[in-house]
Parts: sequence; structure tokens; C-alpha cells
Amino acid sequence: MLLGRGSERAAIDGLIRSAGLGVSGVLLLSGDAGAGKTALLEYAADTTAGMTVVRARGIEAESSLPFAALADVLRPMMAQLDRLPPVQSASLRAALAIGPPLPGDRFTTYVAALNLVALFAETQPLLIVVDDLHWIDPESAEALFFVARRLSAERVAMLFAARNDADLPTDPAALPPLHLGGLDHEDSVLLLSGSTPTIVKSVAHSIWRASGGNPLALIEIPRLLSQRQLSGHDPLPDPLPVGRKLVTAYQVRLAGLPAPARTALLLAAASDDGDLGPISAAARAAGLDPRSALGAAEDAGLIEIDGSLAFRHPLIRSAVYEAATPDARRAAHRLLAEALPKEAAARRAWHRAEASLGPDEGVASELEAVASEQRVRRAYAAAFHAFSRAAELSPDTAHRVRRLSEAATSALFAGRGPAAVAEYDRAIALVTDPVAHADLVFRRGQVAMWLWNPMHVHRAIASEAERIAGLDPRKAALLLIHATGPCYMAGEVLEGKRTAQRALDVAHTSGDLMTVAAAELALAEVILLHGEGAQTATMLRELLPRLAAADPDIANSAAVLYGPYSQMCAEDFEPAISSLQAAITRLRSAGALSLLPYPLAVLSELDFRSGRWLSGYANASESARLAHDTGADNTKTYSLICLARFEATTGRDDECRAHLDEAWTLAERFETGSIYTYVLAIRGLLTLGREQWSAAVESLEQVRRICQRQELREPGLLRFHADLVEACVRIGDQRSAEQALAELEEQATITGRRWARLAALRSRAMLADGSRADASLDEAVAVARAARDPFELARTELSYGEGLRRMRRRGDARQHFRTALEIFMELGANPWIHRTKQELAATGERFPRETKTAGATLTPQELQVSLAVARGLTNKEVAAHLFLSQKTIETHLGNAYGKLGIRSRSELARLFAVEPERAVAAPAR
Repeated sequence: MLLGRGSERAAIDGLIRSAGLGVSGVLLLSGDAGAGKTALLEYAADTTAGMTVVRARGIEAESSLPFAALADVLRPMMAQLDRLPPVQSASLRAALAIGPPLPGDRFTTYVAALNLVALFAETQPLLIVVDDLHWIDPESAEALFFVARRLSAERVAMLFAARNDADLPTDPAALPPLHLGGLDHEDSVLLLSGSTPTIVKSVAHSIWRASGGNPLALIEIPRLLSQRQLSGHDPLPDPLPVGRKLVTAYQVRLAGLPAPARTALLLAAASDDGDLGPISAAARAAGLDPRSALGAAEDAGLIEIDGSLAFRHPLIRSAVYEAATPDARRAAHRLLAEALPKEAAARRAWHRAEASLGPDEGVASELEAVASEQRVRRAYAAAFHAFSRAAELSPDTAHRVRRLSEAATSALFAGRGPAAVAEYDRAIALVTDPVAHADLVFRRGQVAMWLWNPMHVHRAIASEAERIAGLDPRKAALLLIHATGPCYMAGEVLEGKRTAQRALDVAHTSGDLMTVAAAELALAEVILLHGEGAQTATMLRELLPRLAAADPDIANSAAVLYGPYSQMCAEDFEPAISSLQAAITRLRSAGALSLLPYPLAVLSELDFRSGRWLSGYANASESARLAHDTGADNTKTYSLICLARFEATTGRDDECRAHLDEAWTLAERFETGSIYTYVLAIRGLLTLGREQWSAAVESLEQVRRICQRQELREPGLLRFHADLVEACVRIGDQRSAEQALAELEEQATITGRRWARLAALRSRAMLADGSRADASLDEAVAVARAARDPFELARTELSYGEGLRRMRRRGDARQHFRTALEIFMELGANPWIHRTKQELAATGERFPRETKTAGATLTPQELQVSLAVARGLTNKEVAAHLFLSQKTIETHLGNAYGKLGIRSRSELARLFAVEPERAVAAPAR
């Protein structure tokens, strides 16, 4: 009988009840060892009438076996495997070692697990119970957390249990916690009286007070006491063994066992599962009778044997293993390795590794083979650990360096950037050959630039390039090309320009034409940021397709990565959109979730500039969500920026501020200085739309000062000058407005950017009178129409109308206001709709009841699903497209139908056809 825990049971009851009604949910139980987590899990399993219950339990010795816990969870569901999309089915088969190896993004496997769980729950609600979460393998933990975060309407409840003080194998962020404290006095006394009938109340009270109501301590402490102590005649030990001290208490009990029983228990504790076959074989090899030795331990209440062996509590396993000497532990692992069959290669290799005293090439080779097999099955965390341990056991330096490098690569694929850098550092310290040394520094830098101060990484790579320029100029040039990436991130334009120019100089000495082209691209992009890129669009169109097909060192360089973004700044939208959409389609098909956030974010910014705001908001939302789900926190800063821009212009003020604050915090953490200007520029745009002129000036003046300091002169990057001019004019600061406009006009002249030209014309009109203002605005409207930038066109029409109204030309003003209002309403630019209506009202215009823009009432995922369905995708195709379960898609679509007041897919398609597929602007030459 479960005593107490009323609130915890209520929470679990609610979780299970909701799952039965079609609302999925998850709880993470946490508490000290012995707090009763397992008892609550058993309570949950016993109260699930009509639900299927599947279980997994972490075992410390199994934590290096990839996907072991996931396999336990999914085992009853495997009949549904063929219903998954082929790429998901193949990925999951590879991970669970029931199909051929298939390297790739680990998140494809996690999506497959999600969909398999959802398919299984179609016929009956499902409860997934995972105990001792802190000991399950990292791959399973990450997969199960991914499933938990993405469940919605699949009739699935998930319960995890973990110790308070334990390091979890992966971050459980966003999983609702349920903390278990101790039992209260009344329930503790009931438990003590039930388990130890001879205990007196005063002793029971002392044990409750010392244990804090920990159920395991309440049961185990009395077993350590004499009858006189239990009856209150003799004093109790001080202090009583509680918490981790229970391990010591168990060790006292172990000491009373016969030596054969202790040896057999050590073999069981060192084993990575409860399979009696290898444990018994190892015991016989040690000269023991396994039946007698293990029987004595079972009689002592330390283990349970029922087809397999299980310790009565994980602390007992810990107590057994910790009590043994290092030599005894190594002997146990050696015996187990010899007892395992040939097909258990991974388990045997790890036991041999644990039995090793020092370097051993035979064991290192076995572990390397295990790691290689795990890597092609997407078990990257396990591969990292195996490669790393193989390196430790390598007597030869060259082998050690190679294995450390492989460990670093696997750590990176497992999402463990700091661990990857640490492995590269270990390898770098062992290498004396300058070119090999430079290659490792280069690989390290590719990871480290996303983790820490990017300019530190820049200096390390650039210095290494100079050291080998005379030995291997092509390699040196490649290092310098990659060294420009951190400069972009930090906003260090001049240093980036110097580095790119040096890369080009060195590339010319190498004689390699593709390396020269890559250096030319890097230089063109940084020159663009410096405001000298009038001809950049032509060069980017020519170089990017060639370099994207080059070898990986060039194709994966920062210059190629940032290519579509640079094309956007250069106002060459068509090839940027085309390449981004092709990349996104390719990554979706491959299930490469971790690589999607950046191209989705860039595409969303292009959507913003070209007037596809519904698609852009959906893309930005997905980018931020995927960045969060895949742990890509540095990339997430840009995703949040793109999302906040839509929120600033559509009236989602609170969400905008929250996302900008988060982006700023992440930028401080990663020291990515370029993000600050984005945050400030969007804050300025937000406050401008709300007519908070002084606040807008404060943010935008900071942007201007930073750009001046960094010599960031490309007007198409942040597009903030016109906002600053307008805000300054509104507060009567003519001088500051003129200064900002002078900068904008100069940049427009040098770069030839259409946006800069129309923004300068609109801004000049704000500072001009009469016919001069008219002429500027007429030209600005014409440029805006040619640029296919609806938001800027609407703002220009609004500004035109404001000028005409001030000149008392109300009839003329009304026409421009109506044009602006139509575009703003089409975009859903609510703050700007409000401003325009105020202006129209001042001309005597009256408005019918306001109708919300299609999609304005939908959540980001409902909008994303609706847009996909409106394009003709089936629910199954949308589920694969968005990495969600089909049931979740059905729920989002149903919610969208209800909010939009429609009943069919054809109505949805007609409704969302109002967002035009706008023609992209021709490139500026």
C-alpha cells in the first residue's frame, strides 16, 4: 500500500486521465535515493485501466549501451515499424541494430520513435514509465525527451523518475517536474510500524526526524538496529545512516555474507544487465557455485532472482561495487568479458576496457570497432565515449590522435560541442607535424566558434594559418577563409576584411582555382558588410553554385554558409530563395533537424522583405523551435531575431520583447556581438510602430553608434536608418535626423540598394516642405513598387498621406492612406493598421467592423500546418514535413478549422491564397 503522497498521486491521476481523453502529457519525478519514486511509478502502472503500460529502467552498468532503454520502450510497438516513412523506419532499425547501419542526423531516429509511439497509441492509450532516468543511455534519454516534448494529442502519458543529485544524461528542459520530499510524521510512523512491528513511538519519531521521512531509510535503518535499540532501551547510533550513508549501511550487511556470495554479488554488480548466464559462467570461472553463492545473497534480501537477477534497490548495487577493491573490480570485468558470447562484442569490449590497467592496443582496437559500428547507427554519444576510451588505451601516439579526433567528431554529432573541443585539445597537444596540427586547430575552430568568444577562435585559426603558409598555402588559405566566419559573428568587419584579403593572397600562391574562388567569395561578403558591395550580387550568383559543389572544406565554409544571407542583403532574392528552399527540402527529406534552423531563419527574413509574412512567421517559429529542440543555442539567437521581427510588426509585443531579451542573453553567453545590433534595431521598430518615439530613438541611436564603431555600412543588413530619421523627426530633433539621413543617402549612393534609395527618399520628404516632399515621395513609391517590398511600400504610402494631410490636402491624403491600409491589413501589421486608421479618421473616413487577417488567431504550429495543407500536402506528408505525429497534425488542423470558421481543405486553400506569391525583385547590378 502506498502511504501519503496525496498531491503526487493527484498529479499522476490527472496525467493518466488526460491521456485517456486524448491529451498527451509528461511528468519528471525527482527525489533523493529512496524517496519512493519507484513506488509512485508502480502506483501509476496499477491505476491505468484500459491503457497499455511499457517500461524501461536505467542500470548504471548499461549506460554505455546505446538505445538500450529506447529499445525497451519500443519493443511492444515494433509491429508498427513498417507504417513509418521509409527514411524513419530505416533510421530506427539502424539505431536498434535490427537493420543495416545508416549514418545521418540522430534526430531522424527520434522523429521515428515519436511516430512509432503515436501509431501504437491509435488503438489504446499508452503509459510509458522510465525509472532511474539518470542511468539510461544518453541516446535513449534524448530520444525519449524529444518524444515527450512533441506529444500533443496522441493519448500518451510519460512518467520519468530520477534522483535529485544525479547528472541526467541530457537536458530535461521543458519537462514538467514533480519533486518528492519525505513523508510526513504520521505516514512515516505508519510505515515504520508496518515494516518493524516491535519499534516504539519515540524511536520511530527519532528515525523520522533523522531521515526526513525518506521511505527507504525508514525501512532500512531499523534493520541495522538491535532489538534493545528498537525498544528504546539502548541509544541510537549518532548520526543515523541516511541518504548516501545508506550505501555504507548496506556494506555493513555485505560484510556478514560468505566470501563466495560477496564475489558473486560483485560479478552481478559489474554486469551490464541481469542475464544470469554470463554472471553464472563468470562465477564458475572464479571457482564458485553460482546457485549457492547467489542464493545466500538472495536470502539476505539484497537481490531477487526470477529468470534474471535484479538488485532490490540500485543503492545496493552501488554498495557492492564501491566496497570492492580496484583489483577485484578489474577481475570481475575480466571474468565477465570471457563469459560473454562473441555476438556481444560491445559489452565484451567495455568489460575488457574496465579490466585494463594501462595501454592495450588489442582492447583499444576492439573499442574503436565498437565505436565505428555505433557511429553508423547514429549512436553518437556512445561512439564518443568508446573512441575516447580507445584513445586512452592506445600505446601509439598516432593511433591515439586519430581516435581522439574521431571522438571529437562523434561528440559534435551527439550535440556535445564542449566535449568535442576538449577531445581536439587533447589531440592537438600530441601532434608535432605542423600541417596535421593546423588541420586539428581548424577542426576545433569549426566547433568552438559556436560555443565561446568567436574572436578568440579567429585568432587561433589565423595564427595557425600563418605558421603553415609556406608549407601548405592551400591549407593556410582554407584556414583563413574559415577564420572570417567568427568575424561575421562578432561584428568585426575590418578584421574580417583583412583576413579575407590575406586568404585571397595566400590562395593565389597555392595555384588552386577553387580555393581562390572561395577566398574571393569570403572577401566579397565582408566587403558587402563594409558598404562597398555594389557588384556583390553578380559575384555571388557566379560563385555560390560552384563552391557549394566543391569539396567539404570549401562547401561547408562560412562564406558558402552565409551566401544566401549576403544575397538577401544585396537584394538578389531569387537565387537566395531558390537555394534555401532546395536546402530545406533536402534536409527535411533526410530528417536532418539539427541543420534546419539557420536556413529556415534566413528564408523567414526573405519572406518578411518580400511580403510573405504568414509563411515567414511560420518559418521563423519553426526555426526557433527546432533550434531549441536540437540544442543549437547559438543559432537560436538569429532564429529569435527573425521571429521577433514579425512579432514587432504584427502586434505581438510581449512575445517580441521576451524573444529579444532571450536573444540578447544568448549573445552575451556566446559573445556574438553582431546580435546586439539586430536586437536594438527590432526594439526600435517595435517602439516606432507603437509611436513611442523617444524609446525608438534610444534603441536606434545605439544601433547607429555600434555600426559606426564596427564600420558596418551595408544598408540592406539592418535597414534601421529610416526608422531613426522618422523617430527623430517626431520628437523634433532635426539635427539628428539630418545626420542619420546623410549616412543613409551616402550608403544608398555607394551601394545602389533600392531599399536604401526609397528609405532615403521617404526620409528626405519628412524633412522637406511642399513640392519637394511630393517629388521625393512620388519617386519613393515608384522605387518601392519596383522593389516588391510591400511593407516598405505601405510605409511610404502612409508617410505620403501624412505629408499631404499636414498640407490640408485631405482628399489626396486619403487615397494614399487607403493604399497603405490595404497592404498593412494584408500583411497583418496591426500596429501600423492602427496608425493608418488614425490618420484616415482624421480625414473623416469611417470603417466597417474590423476583420482579422487570415491566420492572425492561429498558433505558430496551427499556422504552419494550415499553410502546408493549403499547398496541397496530406496530413501524413505534413507530419513528415514538420517532424510531428499525424495525430498532432490532425489536432492542429481541427483547431485551425474551428478558429477560421471553415470546414474543408479547399476552403483553407482559398483563405490562404490571399497571401500572394510575390514576384521577387531583379538583382541590383
